[in-house]
Amino acid sequence: MKAMKCHECFFLFTQEKKTIDDIKDCLKAHGNDCIIATFCQVDIKEKVKEYVPEYVEDASQKIEPEKEKGQYKPPVEYDVNDIRYFMHVSKTNNSLSMQVSYDIECPNNDNDSVSEWVCVEHEGYARKKAVEWLKDHLPAGYPMPDTIEEALELKDEYRKPVKIFVDYNQKFPRIISRLYE
Repeated sequence: MKAMKCHECFFLFTQEKKTIDDIKDCLKAHGNDCIIATFCQVDIKEKVKEYVPEYVEDASQKIEPEKEKGQYKPPVEYDVNDIRYFMHVSKTNNSLSMQVSYDIECPNNDNDSVSEWVCVEHEGYARKKAVEWLKDHLPAGYPMPDTIEEALELKDEYRKPVKIFVDYNQKFPRIISRLYE
């Protein structure tokens, strides 16, 4: 998902109160995949339409109905305290993936974690998402690992986010963006 690459624009928009005009290049570049367009769509509907005319139709169908029902929750920002990497074996088909668990600091001072799975050994869409994750987290020039073991051996090389943004609008929490130092 390209939205992962928009984390700086999302941060500027939400934390530093930049205007939508300040981030119009992000909207033009990412369109439907822009975090800001996806999660702030109601507030910036006209500007999104101005910069990405084809966007509004899709977003209004996906986001606004949930907001109207009161079910939509905006993404939550967390500070990352630690990151752990594990080999995960699926209960249903014994397939392997790399589980990445982010230890986060919750507002009520409790510690918790949010995880994502990098499916290096899978095929199709899951493999495509794994390659995107690896490209975002490995320094330039590193070869793509082909196995979970190879991916785990590189754990010290992965870029470490200082903040993550989590979407709770699905069955399971989903990390939609990361902010690096």
